Amino acid sequence: MKKIACFTGHRPEILKLGEKEEIFLKIKLANEIEYLLEKGVEYFITGMAKGVDIWCGEIINSLKEFYPYIKLECAIPYKGQENGYSQFWKEKYNNLLNSSDKITYVSSNYRRGAMQKRNEYMVNNSEYVIGVWNGKKSGTQNTLKYAKKNNKTIIIIGIKNGIVVEKVEQLQIEDM
Repeated sequence: MKKIACFTGHRPEILKLGEKEEIFLKIKLANEIEYLLEKGVEYFITGMAKGVDIWCGEIINSLKEFYPYIKLECAIPYKGQENGYSQFWKEKYNNLLNSSDKITYVSSNYRRGAMQKRNEYMVNNSEYVIGVWNGKKSGTQNTLKYAKKNNKTIIIIGIKNGIVVEKVEQLQIEDM
């Protein structure tokens, strides 16, 4: 059976990272993804939100040069998710869709709870979850709680005041 990982994390406007911190976060994400590749993960699911989701999808696509067997699924909460995105993020979004191995629309139209339904779909279909979390109540926190409740292996990269901090150990999730 193939091993699968998914991603959760905040939007850029919540993370409030400077240019250097954003680059550092992407390097940490790439390192965690390569760690999972060493664990035998070959399939990754991204939720296609601005920020962490799209960055992780881009990292997966860049790693395909070295790991041609890995696959990327785009789990989209509803058709038109990208409609409110800036042109910059729409281009990134569409590039990922065009280069993905599978596209899943979790719901056909927007409705209350569509994002959470997408997050649950990703967790339910994954063994590992990589999260970028600032320690505050959010959809990211809800996804991490759901993953913990469902006994998934969780890797958290913490963000404090716009600074990337060391990986948060799973035991520290108790405060959620």
